[in-house]
Amino acid sequence: METPRSPRLPLVPFIGASTLLFALHQLGLMLWGKTWWFLDSFLDPLLAVPVLVGLPAAVAGFLLRKTVPLPSYWIWAFALGLALLFECWIPTFDSRFTADPLDGIAYFLGAFGTNIALGNMLSSYSHSNSHESTR
Repeated sequence: METPRSPRLPLVPFIGASTLLFALHQLGLMLWGKTWWFLDSFLDPLLAVPVLVGLPAAVAGFLLRKTVPLPSYWIWAFALGLALLFECWIPTFDSRFTADPLDGIAYFLGAFGTNIALGNMLSSYSHSNSHESTR
């Protein structure tokens, strides 16, 4: 009997690409001091969840040599926490931060991408009508 391929396989390329984009953006800011309003405003919130959730999961999976399960609800809750922290609470006392609803959307888009890379979004639909998943 053949072992089915893990739906979590896309996690590593997705997290790698997210981490690389984040690092290149930060490096560009440090080396050239250039700012691109769209990248500066939305790239970091978009990549926050994939990097902060996915990178530790990928490293833990590599070190433990097994898939580290991350439930979809946990990833959505993490995105909500980031949005509330950085878009609602911190701007009330730190003038360097501004409350931007589009940043909140970017956190949730990052969570959506992370859930897709983990197979969380597809697995719930593919097993809902399958009797084989109960065996």
